Amino acid sequence: MIQLLQLYQFPPLKKTFLFISSGTWSLIGTELNEPIINNDVYTQGFANEGGALGTITLLKNSTGMHILQNIKKEWKKRAAIHLG
Repeated sequence: MIQLLQLYQFPPLKKTFLFISSGTWSLIGTELNEPIINNDVYTQGFANEGGALGTITLLKNSTGMHILQNIKKEWKKRAAIHLG
């Protein structure tokens, strides 16, 4: 939650907003007063989590930069082997 708090001000300036927090993993979502619990939320892979100041954070996790970070790590490892 600390990472989310750095993204926007609480309380938000607008009642409706969307956030994207991207790093190793990405979080895409919004803050709500009540959870949305239905089949669409479930099938689209969203989750309702406790948010700041008693709100609900409706969000979806994504791989973010995780794949690129692992590729970069592998390239460095291979370069070290070839360059000795």
